[in-house]
Amino acid sequence: MPTVTSEIAPTTSRMKAEQPPVPLRDKMALTVQEVADMCGFNYYFVHEQIKLGRLAAVAPGGNKRSKRVRPADVDEWLKASPWEPEA
Repeated sequence: MPTVTSEIAPTTSRMKAEQPPVPLRDKMALTVQEVADMCGFNYYFVHEQIKLGRLAAVAPGGNKRSKRVRPADVDEWLKASPWEPEA
């Protein structure tokens, strides 16, 4: 009968060297949470803006739950949004 050993065989694959994090502004696409963190808004507010069509986003691979936003679209959205109530 074969026995089970508790030893783990060493792997020959090399570990990937850790890369420094990429600044948000240098990314090609941002998650909804990254947009919210970058702008200081709540996740749900940003998600609602996408649903209303005010902020452009794509769903990679057709996945409706996962959205990505280009930093240029975030800039345009912020420029188009009123910051103060009209008098």
